[in-house]
Amino acid sequence: MRHHAHVVLIVSILVLASAGCGRASSPESTAGAPAGTAGTVSRPGAAGTVPRPGAAGTVPRPGAAGTVPRPVPLRVSPAVGGPSTRFTFGFRAPAARVAATGTATSLSLSVVGAPGSGCVAARSLALRSPAPGVEVRAAIGPAQLGGRWCAGGWTARAVELERAVCAAGQVCPQFIRVVAVAGPARFRVAG
Repeated sequence: MRHHAHVVLIVSILVLASAGCGRASSPESTAGAPAGTAGTVSRPGAAGTVPRPGAAGTVPRPGAAGTVPRPVPLRVSPAVGGPSTRFTFGFRAPAARVAATGTATSLSLSVVGAPGSGCVAARSLALRSPAPGVEVRAAIGPAQLGGRWCAGGWTARAVELERAVCAAGQVCPQFIRVVAVAGPARFRVAG
């Protein structure tokens, strides 16, 4: 359960960054700090955007040209269900995606709702990374959740991420890039 909480937290942070919630640091807050240090926000290709080996790396500034993709619509059906409903999510993978050499992509669908007693309020599921333009569909019900849905409003997002893949013993850049975002989609679970 602790591992799941960490995954949901990481995905939530990445989703917020892709939604434009991240902002470049002010000159005052970075005065005297070396460029490219962990936690900085910068544009790819700008000076200081290559992370130091072992550092947390840099995050492209949301909205910078070519860095954060425009979200595609995420559909959910039904729009309202009950604690044992199986919800279906779907979106079309963006056509304009380019994977860099030496990288791997991963796709996850995250659902987050209001916490309750004896129910599941958040889950993130790994999906296969689709080919460009392919329709992606996933269904989540109590079996995939590991319990019944908590009553209330829910939000779903699918996020495709790209990361570096390096051989053992090789210095490897530490970055995660948002390749595609679908959503958010909102749905409701009636108590």
